[in-house]
Amino acid sequence: MMLPYQIAYGPISNLVILYILDLNGTVIDASYAVAFSNAMWIVASIFWGRMIEIYDRRKAFVAISFLGLSASIVGLFLVKDVLGVIVIYGILTFVTIANSMPLNMLVMETNPKDRWGHGFSRLQMLSTVGVVFGYVITSFLSGFLPISYVILMLAPFAITALAFTKFIQEPKSTFPRLSILNSMLAFRSRLLSNPLIFLRIPKIVFIENRISKLLSGRMLILKKVGYIKLLYASAFVFFIGTTIFNTAYPAGLRAHGFSDFEVLSVLLVGNIVQAIMFYRSGALMEKRAKAKVAATALVFRGVGYVIIGISFVLLTNLNLLGANVILYAMAAGIAYALFYAAFNTMIFEAIGTEKRGTKLGIYSGFVGLGALVGAPLAGYLSYYLGYWFAFLVAGALILATAVIIANARRHAA
Repeated sequence: MMLPYQIAYGPISNLVILYILDLNGTVIDASYAVAFSNAMWIVASIFWGRMIEIYDRRKAFVAISFLGLSASIVGLFLVKDVLGVIVIYGILTFVTIANSMPLNMLVMETNPKDRWGHGFSRLQMLSTVGVVFGYVITSFLSGFLPISYVILMLAPFAITALAFTKFIQEPKSTFPRLSILNSMLAFRSRLLSNPLIFLRIPKIVFIENRISKLLSGRMLILKKVGYIKLLYASAFVFFIGTTIFNTAYPAGLRAHGFSDFEVLSVLLVGNIVQAIMFYRSGALMEKRAKAKVAATALVFRGVGYVIIGISFVLLTNLNLLGANVILYAMAAGIAYALFYAAFNTMIFEAIGTEKRGTKLGIYSGFVGLGALVGAPLAGYLSYYLGYWFAFLVAGALILATAVIIANARRHAA
């Protein structure tokens, strides 16, 4: 089920950006689509979490998400205006989030505890392989089909995933959502499918207090800020920088004259390298400090973004394409996989055993806010100052995240 689902869903965000450009939209329009999708991402994480808690039906929510994905893909093909694409992409994001919690809980509920590692490894492996195959298929199809038809060709895979849901059997005994926090394997798998987990919604006053502290002058004196607050801050800054880059990058490659096939091929290579690194990251970190791995990976990623920005100024044609194949694989493949494995472990350990749901809700809030801020910034920076400048800003923010995490490491020590 996961394989056809990720084939259909994995490449969709970048295809939407390219489709908006095909419809004579600008990178600003593409950034609105990403921003609206991120807003739906936050709302959906809260909404579906509550629905699962109330109705406790794993199979139904997975089926709803796959049905919504199938219908949204067809809808994207049918609409021929930018606003319509933005709205449907937001709806697609909203419905697909419905499966992220149930799928991870099904692994826990249908396997004995000593088999959770195997279950989550298989779930992540098939998800990652599905994304790679999605880019292989869309890259190939984009060589001779318009992007709207490439998107439509993903519908059969979504429908196949929907058909497979008939074989899901509801477990006789179910776990509460909070059980996700009791297993590192479950926690990491859940954050990979959706970085937002709202198990408890913090009170508005509590959230305002934390944000004001993070944005206050005291935040500049990092050594005086608590360890978990530094991790909140690093997540916020990281997702601003990452969203700026991910939103602007496909549009930037297109603006420099590359075809859809070439753009998607660059993204494909990055996803292949990322998939390989995800399954090497555990062994690489066994004897290394997690904060050091995370900070080093971020330096690698941030420098990669900066060099990509410079390449957009100094290089052209095949030289630019070749450089970006290598640089994107390094930044989005190697560096991200290492950072993800290390940082999520740090978050899991930092939330401790008290008020886990609330602490994770705050973390998710900063993640979502960072993504919301980053998307429109990507559009306006790219449109008015140039793609190269947007990449430099993204790189600077990632490097700033590395500084925060390095300081958090010293603080924790």
